[in-house]
Amino acid sequence: MYTFLKRQINRLPLFWRLQLLGWSAYFVYGCIIRTSHYDHVAMGVGMSLLLEPTEFVLSSGLRLIYRRLDFHTGLSQRTLGYILLFSVAATACQLVITYFAAPWVAALMDYHARPSSLLTRVAFFAIIYLSWSVAYVWLKSEFAAREVRAAAQRAELQMLRLQLNPHFMFNSLNNIATQIPDQPDTALEMTHDLADFLRYSLDQQRGLLGPLEHEVEVMTAYLKIEKLRFEERLQYKVEVDARALPVRVPCFLLQPLVENAVKHGLNSTAPPWVLEVRVDYKQERLRIEVRNSGQLQRDWDSKQELGIGVGNLRRRLALHYPDRHRFELRQEGALVCAEITLEGEPYDV
Repeated sequence: MYTFLKRQINRLPLFWRLQLLGWSAYFVYGCIIRTSHYDHVAMGVGMSLLLEPTEFVLSSGLRLIYRRLDFHTGLSQRTLGYILLFSVAATACQLVITYFAAPWVAALMDYHARPSSLLTRVAFFAIIYLSWSVAYVWLKSEFAAREVRAAAQRAELQMLRLQLNPHFMFNSLNNIATQIPDQPDTALEMTHDLADFLRYSLDQQRGLLGPLEHEVEVMTAYLKIEKLRFEERLQYKVEVDARALPVRVPCFLLQPLVENAVKHGLNSTAPPWVLEVRVDYKQERLRIEVRNSGQLQRDWDSKQELGIGVGNLRRRLALHYPDRHRFELRQEGALVCAEITLEGEPYDV
């Protein structure tokens, strides 16, 4: 029974879950306070059974009014004026209900003492409805502001991702074009690999996140294109921890790193070139290393040597993993190492 009720409550919108939880907790608090006030347990419980359901209904009615007024601008003077007005109206309704119903509850509970003064009841109910109204409008405006920020982040991420496809397409088509005159079979195979990449791109057109397994597939398609282009001059190796394959990551996470290694790293040294990709996953921490032959300039960051792809990637990581990611580019002997560490689940904006 408990599991069934919990499941049904979880299906409710957030407002109704908070409404039920808040007024239920206040009912318990009200029973304790009123029992102490009346020095009568039955009267304390009886008045709580009268007042809290009434407050639940009236506050729900205030929500309907505030929603129609569309308070998304925070606690402005205009909003506070409306809050005061409708809180006073709710207080008046509560006083009328209490005036007629309280004597009936007192008689039913065999309570004969003098009720609270009118001023005390006015102040009590006014504080309740003003507090509820201010909390509701403030939370509503906060949620609306967060949604606006999230929408802006989604738009920025989509724009950043769209920068990658034309960039990669331009490079790949140029590579294929150089192979057509002398090596048409190689150009055909490169075209098939490019088709695999395009299929992935279309499949992930609407999503910003996907399993790492898909990222490995699209990266492999890119490496196969480059391998056909450079032949024996390029040797690559990919090692991926099987536990990392289902982990969700930003789309086009690996390919920009590998493309940057080919574009900047391999062109800075003589062949044969080495390119290694290693992915480890341990304790919800994903570590990606891309090593390639080449020399890294000391002032690479200030000169924006990374180019569009990796610079784009760093910005997307900052949006998906705020304060939970690390990007490092360093020289290790004759190899340049790009390392990314990601902690936890990516923020799905």
